[in-house]
Amino acid sequence: MVNECKQKAGLDATLPITSLGLSLSGGYEDPSCSKLLKGLKSEEFKNISENYYLCNDTKGSLATISDSGGIVLIAGTGSNCLLINPDGSSHGCGGWGHQLGDEGSAYWISQKAMKTLFDHDDGLVSSQLPVDFIRKAVYNHFAIKGNMDILEHMYTSFDKSKVAKLCKEIARGGLEENDPLCCQIFKEAGHHLGRHVQAVVRNKKTDKSLLEGSGVNGCLQVVCVGSVWKSWKLLRNGFLTGIEADKPGDVSIPAIELIKLTGSAAYGAAFLGAKSILYDLPIKHFKYGDSFFMEKKGEPAVVTVTSH
Repeated sequence: MVNECKQKAGLDATLPITSLGLSLSGGYEDPSCSKLLKGLKSEEFKNISENYYLCNDTKGSLATISDSGGIVLIAGTGSNCLLINPDGSSHGCGGWGHQLGDEGSAYWISQKAMKTLFDHDDGLVSSQLPVDFIRKAVYNHFAIKGNMDILEHMYTSFDKSKVAKLCKEIARGGLEENDPLCCQIFKEAGHHLGRHVQAVVRNKKTDKSLLEGSGVNGCLQVVCVGSVWKSWKLLRNGFLTGIEADKPGDVSIPAIELIKLTGSAAYGAAFLGAKSILYDLPIKHFKYGDSFFMEKKGEPAVVTVTSH
């Protein structure tokens, strides 16, 4: 892939580039990170790059639209949140996978829907909202006829991504059918995502400049990555309650701006790769993000799709 890029850029594929930035899911985890770097630096790949900068997907996403820090909140198949200070120090919340976390993600939403249905049918926890739409969605998605049939999909031939894809139909149920249970589950997902933001900003090492508004619009910037954000209408109310300072130790967020990427996180990876060798790559960060929601305390919330 790198050699193909070299050829397109008119470079000699046999000569290594100076630095390569890689923004990968799980890119901060050892020992997998160490193994990858060791492999890249082996004799077999000596013509790829002289230097490497490896980071996770959250860091690359933020660097695409900002060089002064901020927050990245991923809500795709899984969920993860990372705050990066202007000096490069960071604090994260989530990213523990579906067994230990992923709250607010597509997988979590799907699992929550199924759990609600099964608990209701068992009489363990009766749902106060109709489960008819969720039942039909689950049965159609997995091509099953009864609750027992789900066991094969959740255990014998478990596929996390397949479970997560059920979220799309639940979103449709909320957005198009106004199904109350679908809406409630997304509201809970939004609350969890809001709590992720609250968790990282209340860290004692958070730079005050972020909360005071280092962004263009004087707000705490949150870069929102992942397909779950397409259902912002369903997430919104829960998210706004989640970021509120209503528990001991919580921090008041005076202004917040949610941004979606319009450019690839590869831009951020390239910027960080260059920065790692003390080269300032001339990237217009603001060019690659669109603001879709902004709220300042005491002012009406703004929903927009104009370029950030």
